[in-house]
Amino acid sequence: NIGPMVEPLVHKDDYYRRSVELPFGLFAHDAQQQSTQTVHAQEMDASGVLGRLFAALEAQSDPRRVAAYSVAGQAMVLEAETVEPTILSGNGNVEQYRHFAKFRTEIDAMTSSLSSNVFAETQAHTLKASLYGIDEFAENLESGQLSVNFPNTNLGRQLEMVAKVILSRDLLGTERDGFFCQIGGFDLHGDFFRTISMKFTEINGAVEAFQAEMKAQGIWDNVAVVQASEFGRTMVSNGRGSDHIWGGMHWIAGGRINGGRFFGNYPESLLPDSDLMLSRGRIVATTAWEALWYALAQWMGVEEAQMHHVLPNLKYLGTRSEERRVGKECRSRWS
Repeated sequence: NIGPMVEPLVHKDDYYRRSVELPFGLFAHDAQQQSTQTVHAQEMDASGVLGRLFAALEAQSDPRRVAAYSVAGQAMVLEAETVEPTILSGNGNVEQYRHFAKFRTEIDAMTSSLSSNVFAETQAHTLKASLYGIDEFAENLESGQLSVNFPNTNLGRQLEMVAKVILSRDLLGTERDGFFCQIGGFDLHGDFFRTISMKFTEINGAVEAFQAEMKAQGIWDNVAVVQASEFGRTMVSNGRGSDHIWGGMHWIAGGRINGGRFFGNYPESLLPDSDLMLSRGRIVATTAWEALWYALAQWMGVEEAQMHHVLPNLKYLGTRSEERRVGKECRSRWS
């Protein structure tokens, strides 16, 4: 029962009385997508949680070489001041990188002068960063052959590209890599069951192929897959589907994870008068995203001194030690 959180809530009265600080824009897609990717739920201009994690790994006393990739366009979760994400195509096509490289001289000429327009300068900087070393990168992606045939679905093609980058890990020379994939279509106010069945079938097929490829590469024990969404759905139907709530159930997978377990606190009751049930079956989250990311940050080697930079709200949530307890329990499963 996880979700964006600033301070812990122990009863739905905390929500109605606003006796604790709440995430901005609760139940709104754009706001909660942002809070889920930043894990800084009260800040509207926060950097991404994985970007901050990578920045911490680079800056700490025992630094790590990092790289961030998105196969689904711009990804807020990867954004940070010192992190330059690489945006890849999610269709599995490597040849396009060579196509762009043909125009490297022209692009360098176009972007060589500093612009007084902040938007133009940002665009020029992003373009140059994306094309840096593109020839070598394309060669790296083509240097090996995957062992598994991925399904020809949106998520299948994205995870196939992730697998190709991981296959090139020795040539790329990084120690910690992060990838962002994304599929939509879950806003199921109508036609709930048919759509969910199709979406879960797509997820199952893509993740199954990805797991098989990681095992074939001998690296599944070094991989963690985190599923996330901005919120769950109401326990009460609107007639054809369900609406937005706060808390949701999410999963993680990886070779070193001792799976088949629930972490956090499952609601003791789903009845309308229960302590955590708002109107129309909207469940109050009982565990913050910080719990999962605390465990992930430890597993990836973030030093404790950097943890409050990665997770700014630990200072509030740590008062009840729930996030640290859940994080420690998750971490022990991966040790």
